[in-house]
Amino acid sequence: MPSEQARAIRTAAEGASLHSFHLGMMIAAALVALCGIVGGIWIRNPVKPDEQIHAQSCAGGQLVGASSEIGGPAAEPVGA
Repeated sequence: MPSEQARAIRTAAEGASLHSFHLGMMIAAALVALCGIVGGIWIRNPVKPDEQIHAQSCAGGQLVGASSEIGGPAAEPVGA
């Protein structure tokens, strides 16, 4: 095969490969965005009224998330 023809075939193959890669990346990005939107809109955790923990009853504040009902009286330190 002449070198000019081989160079043209190689250039065409590289261009087609790069285009296919970019197309695949665009499809993957679109699917990730679509799934994020679907998850943000329709997926919810069910909350039962008796399972809610209010920040007022949390000894460590709302970031800890453990109510005072869960913890018992504080234990005395060993050797006290």
